Amino acid sequence: MANLFVILVIFCLLHSLVAVKAQLLSQNISIGTKLFPNSYPSSWLSPSGLFGFGFYPKGNGYAVGIWLIGTPTNTTVWTANRDDPPISSNAYLWFTRQGWLL
Repeated sequence: MANLFVILVIFCLLHSLVAVKAQLLSQNISIGTKLFPNSYPSSWLSPSGLFGFGFYPKGNGYAVGIWLIGTPTNTTVWTANRDDPPISSNAYLWFTRQGWLL
């Protein structure tokens, strides 16, 4: 009987994790949305959930880039202005109502 209980608990936990991941992957980037480096969310996921775009820690500040999700270190594949100094924590990315990314 104890084994059945453990299996049921594991099944419920796995179901919850799948539901949360599905909810995160189904979210769209809304017009007018802003990202801040030190608040949640600090990035947007691709529709596939394989890539993230937004802020990530760099040195004593932040950088803007694209990284591969699901690897132990979230491998960065592109960084904006990678040779420039880190961005401060009061910066933000804004997807304007006109469709511009500022």
